[in-house]
Amino acid sequence: MSVRQLFIFILFVGFFAFSLRPPVDPDMWWHLKTGEYILENGIPYQDPPFSFTAVDNEWITHEWLTEIGMIGVYRLGGLAGLAIFFAAVVTGSFYLLYRVSDGRPYTAGFVTMWGVTAALPFLGTRPQMINLLGGAAVIFIVEQVRAGRIAARWLWSIPLLIVLWVNMHGGYLLGLAIIGVYLVGDGLQHFFFTDQYDGFTWSEWGVLAGVAVAGTFAALINPFGIQMWTYAYETTLTSEAMQTYITEWRSPDFQLTYFWFFGLMMIATWVAIAYSRRPVTITDLLFIIGTSYTALSSMRNIPIFVLVAIPIMSRHVVGSLETTVWYPTISGKRPETPPAPRIKIINGVLAAILCLAAAVYAINELQSISEAVEENFPVAAVQFIEENNLERIYNEYAWGGYLIWRGIPTFIDGRADLFGDEFIHLYMQAFRQQPSWQEPLDIYDVNYVLIRFESGLDTLLNASPDWQPIYQDEMAIIYQRQSP
Repeated sequence: MSVRQLFIFILFVGFFAFSLRPPVDPDMWWHLKTGEYILENGIPYQDPPFSFTAVDNEWITHEWLTEIGMIGVYRLGGLAGLAIFFAAVVTGSFYLLYRVSDGRPYTAGFVTMWGVTAALPFLGTRPQMINLLGGAAVIFIVEQVRAGRIAARWLWSIPLLIVLWVNMHGGYLLGLAIIGVYLVGDGLQHFFFTDQYDGFTWSEWGVLAGVAVAGTFAALINPFGIQMWTYAYETTLTSEAMQTYITEWRSPDFQLTYFWFFGLMMIATWVAIAYSRRPVTITDLLFIIGTSYTALSSMRNIPIFVLVAIPIMSRHVVGSLETTVWYPTISGKRPETPPAPRIKIINGVLAAILCLAAAVYAINELQSISEAVEENFPVAAVQFIEENNLERIYNEYAWGGYLIWRGIPTFIDGRADLFGDEFIHLYMQAFRQQPSWQEPLDIYDVNYVLIRFESGLDTLLNASPDWQPIYQDEMAIIYQRQSP
């Protein structure tokens, strides 16, 4: 094993280990239950019902195929299997980005590692990882054609990818947006700056335009038809309640250290572009400006910035060092001397040690799953609910998915698009202890309230003669209504 091979091996084993974590995403539970429901009853178009407050509401289960896959993996390998599966999806995504980045292995490797670190808070056991893989696949195919490494006919694989993607997540629009940026940016660059353009030929550009049209219509091949064209805009991008109350829809808070990696990557990308000796293309600028804006507007879009930034940053880091003595190493063009037999053995031993360390780390992470679930969800309180057949429960938003998994109808859960803004505002009247806090509890005939112990609503209910605590542990408390 050569030094370069060892570096690449360490890099991606490290990516996999970083991505492997106990699956405690709040929405994971209702995704699993939905997959189970679909296998038994088919795709639902209304709440099954998993909630007693949204029984008649229309529900676009745009992640239905991913949910079937998730429950399949769960049945084969439990929560540990899910953690491993999504870690593999994340690792595969970043491998595709690494493959189309300049300066392999070292520059591309370090920039990709920076991107993984920046996106890490948003990686996990959640269907959104399909968007990461789909976006990376589109960039990989387009960049390979653009560089002349594969024929333009490979672009026609993208509409097939869109057919699969639109049935796995509504974020398939990311793939079409990426193609659109390439079309506009490369088209303008080719037309106005022919002498500085080294990308698609006009015939390849025409193929990409055809692929964009085909991909748009390919998205109609789904159980909800044309609704999937407008789903993201109508249910999430324009939802004032989701953007107000759901944390990941807010702008990143740079007082928190884990956002620094994203902020520094964004700055470093612009610095690399400024000092690069390679032409800065219109496509580069559209990608970086557009994704920087969306990531600064909503932290959940940080992985999208990382997707497009890794190849661009790698290219311009290499370009900024073209006249330096480090260029042969930075660019990956320095010929590697075949290692001596002794070095091969040492590198092999190091690789084996790394595998052992990664295996120990993975086993420790997977063994801590039960503990992590108990630390994040009201396991004991839900057991009390089951034993006493409690019904019509007002619950914390983040616990709704777990209640669904345990077969308990929720007041609200992570399917914010199902409930709608008006209902979410109503829910928050109680959760935020507003003067009209009793209104949602009365309108929906709530008999019990399941909330965090010593939360604001806990204090309010404890002072009310209408509610009496009947269960309490270190995490949760359950109140019972005393008056009709």
